[in-house]
Amino acid sequence: TMDDWYTVLFDPEGSILAVLSFESYNILPSAIQADDILLLITGIGLLGKLSVRLAASGIKVLFRTRVAAKIASHLSPGQARALVSALRKEGREVVVNVGGEAAKHEIKAWSHAINVNNVTPGRPADIPNLVKVGGEEMDSVFLPNSIDKVVASKIPTSVDPQRLAQATVRVLKKGGRIEINIFGSGVDTWSKKFIDALVKNGVPSLSIKNIGEVLITATK
Repeated sequence: TMDDWYTVLFDPEGSILAVLSFESYNILPSAIQADDILLLITGIGLLGKLSVRLAASGIKVLFRTRVAAKIASHLSPGQARALVSALRKEGREVVVNVGGEAAKHEIKAWSHAINVNNVTPGRPADIPNLVKVGGEEMDSVFLPNSIDKVVASKIPTSVDPQRLAQATVRVLKKGGRIEINIFGSGVDTWSKKFIDALVKNGVPSLSIKNIGEVLITATK
């Protein structure tokens, strides 16, 4: 039907792992290349699970903005920076989601986020727009002053608050926003250390809000 949309999962070598029918991923249409479409058509033929729509102009494969045509295991630093540029060209806000897993509530809040996650064993690994580093290391991936917003929907207190604050401030543009949700034991101590480090790295103290020790917002 016209409502059929598909996602193709690849391994790092480019082999097709699966063709799925769901909408939880989002990749910019500009990121879809001709070879991706060819590989999709080939995969459909090999798997024998799907059919493609025939039209007078030939075979057409339909995509939605929110559906990934290609999901690699993770983005290299260069690919991550290229995605930042692509988002800018699309006129979109550039959001880095620390610990992001592309859960439904995350996609709803930040539909085109770049997910920074070192993916510990047992956690979801098929994450779109994934950069496999911890949030404390994101300044080794993204250029200074290149990100509009750094967010986290559930960051554990095991993350180093001072290092995370430093990396966050480095990558954020002037006027960039911070929105960090915290969980785990010792959230009050963690929150204080994180806020102190934000101020030390140049974030105006008057812009910082600590809501119940579990949500910190600020503006660079």
